[in-house]
Amino acid sequence: MPIYNPPLDNIRFVLHEVLNAESLSQLPGYGEVTRDLMDQIIEEGAKICGEVLFPLNQSGDKEGC
Repeated sequence: MPIYNPPLDNIRFVLHEVLNAESLSQLPGYGEVTRDLMDQIIEEGAKICGEVLFPLNQSGDKEGC
């Protein structure tokens, strides 16, 4: 069975280095947003993609529309 590993390093690079997402913490209501929190959210999303969504794509690819 194929395994999908989301490109976490690339996602982190774009989020932190290109978009400077940490600047969100300066907006009202986003004071608790930290780099670590964003990374944890990305990692959990990657688990959902790899463990739930990717297997669903395989059956769809085999069966088609």
